[in-house]
Amino acid sequence: MANNRPSNGLAESPAANGSLRLSSRPRGLWGQIGLLIFQPGYFFDTLRQLQEVRQWFWVALLVLGLTAFSTVRTRPPAASSDTPSAPDETMIPTDTGSEGGLDFGAPPPEAFLSSTATSTEETVSEKWQRGAIAASNIILVWLILVLLLSQTSLANGKMPNLGKNLQIVVWACLPLGLMAALQLIYHWGGGEIGKPGLSGLLPEWSGYKDLTEAQQKVLMSLATRFTLFEWWAVILVYVGARHSLDGKRWVVGYIIITWITLIVVLPVLSGSITLPETEPVISPLEEFPPQDIMPFEEGAPDGGSEDSAPPVQVKPGARKG
Repeated sequence: MANNRPSNGLAESPAANGSLRLSSRPRGLWGQIGLLIFQPGYFFDTLRQLQEVRQWFWVALLVLGLTAFSTVRTRPPAASSDTPSAPDETMIPTDTGSEGGLDFGAPPPEAFLSSTATSTEETVSEKWQRGAIAASNIILVWLILVLLLSQTSLANGKMPNLGKNLQIVVWACLPLGLMAALQLIYHWGGGEIGKPGLSGLLPEWSGYKDLTEAQQKVLMSLATRFTLFEWWAVILVYVGARHSLDGKRWVVGYIIITWITLIVVLPVLSGSITLPETEPVISPLEEFPPQDIMPFEEGAPDGGSEDSAPPVQVKPGARKG
């Protein structure tokens, strides 16, 4: 009778066979997302080939869609310099409606405000354009990282697999989609989204004003990227390159540093980073004007009142003719 035991003399239990069958089954999309969040190392170790599964494609659409929609809904459009600002209502003389009020014939403030509001409104096409630009920026970041990850395979003496690199990059950037989803939930709950990253705190730094304009833009670009979810994505890229591509530490570290440098410097070179406007410093006025410009000063050469005129001196022997 043939012996069906393995070579190590231990019989394989049915429970073990069942667990092996369960572990060999493909995981669903939400199972993959949960495994990536809680066990990223095991996730990238068991990452399948690009042609075997298409879940990465749906994750890519999810990240791009959430990023574009969050940009349109939560981030206001950049104010253009040629757009006129609304006038101050206190500077417009109008009839108050009370007795004795003066009517200067000026139009009401609503006439100014309504015309300005219509000029600053954003059309639907402009909103979609901002969303498309945000999604295209994500795609550009992906393409750069896919090419950089090819150095990992070249360092191991293998041909680069661009499809697998793309799969790693898309899964690693899943935190960006989670960040966009949380921003939408917070916005729909009545919250107001502030400036991205630490860009709102950077102008408060005393040494920031002493830097050159180029240095300020580079720091502003870096502060904009300095978010918890973006650093989470950087960590997932490192884990994916190490576990799925068998990358060496120094090679993967070099790729990460190069990638961060490019995504920080490229927006500065393209001119998409704008610095916040600084308020002009106004020197305090003197309490009183100088004595030499007093208009009614006694003995002033160019003016004065009757009281300030010098008295007329009459000689004692002078009489009227």
